[in-house]
Amino acid sequence: MAMQELTFICPVCQGPLQHESQAYVCMRDQRSYPVTLGIPDFRIFHDPSVQTETEKTFTVRLAAEYPHCSFAELLACFESLIPINRSSLAAKRRLHLQTGVARGKSSLAEIQGLTKLPTRGQFLEIGCGTGPFLLAAADMFQAVVGLDISMPRLILAKKRLEEAGRPAMLTCACAESLPFSEQSFHLVVGSDMIEHVADPVKVIREGYRVLVPDGAIFLATPNRWSLTAEPHVNVWGVGFLPKGWRERYVELVQHVPYRNISLLNWFELRRLLRQTPFTRWRVILPSFPSEHTALMPVWARAAVPIYDLLRDHSLTKWLLYMFGPLFHVVCFKR
Repeated sequence: MAMQELTFICPVCQGPLQHESQAYVCMRDQRSYPVTLGIPDFRIFHDPSVQTETEKTFTVRLAAEYPHCSFAELLACFESLIPINRSSLAAKRRLHLQTGVARGKSSLAEIQGLTKLPTRGQFLEIGCGTGPFLLAAADMFQAVVGLDISMPRLILAKKRLEEAGRPAMLTCACAESLPFSEQSFHLVVGSDMIEHVADPVKVIREGYRVLVPDGAIFLATPNRWSLTAEPHVNVWGVGFLPKGWRERYVELVQHVPYRNISLLNWFELRRLLRQTPFTRWRVILPSFPSEHTALMPVWARAAVPIYDLLRDHSLTKWLLYMFGPLFHVVCFKR
């Protein structure tokens, strides 16, 4: 299936859509889905972490700057609209941005070691953000599709992919209601996404629906019981607190909000997977690509060899499932 043959469906009724000049229209539900810079907006609700009017302001600003700005300039404009008070958080976001493509390539190699990926297949990333994983996937798949609930981040992804000369279809939508037909993709990726959604079971079920038989879903998510700092806010010990205390603790220590984030430990992750249609999956302790490790703080670089040593021995591996930094999950559709 070529990328141009991939058609959108209504995320509410899963019926056909009529494509007009600046919108997609569902005649059955009388719903209209607008298009911004070629990116259709199929959201049935907005990002709960950002006020709707605030996001509209960001979108209008980035769309206005888009024609005459590079990706780096657009990113700087976006970051100026959402200033980060703590330098430690800014540094972590820079590291995450700089190493995104390398981490994507490492994850794809990991997936290939577990299941055969077609070289001419269809790829979907849910929660694609500014598009680093899409760049990694563009070298492997015939059709690459990125989906995110944030229109401003998709505008950044569009510019990034455009500068790299990598074609991709971008769409703004909710992970719980995908605007795609059944059996559309060979691989669905959700990297650092599942901890942010309100209904992770529904998200994984939607991923299952749009997978072809023998397709796979890849998930990456931090471990709630990790002995490292919580990666979103760089605060130690958050995951060991009762749920009702976490937000107040983070605001006390880091003076930033901690909402709409629900990390999972090893037991919670397995419980979640058992509620989905998948009957076969693997939870993996990932390696860290050298490009990522080189940019880590000194203490973190020193800890990586210890992590690798524990990971490679069956007698000590369980310690990382309990207290390691993150999980990778590959679920297989029979």
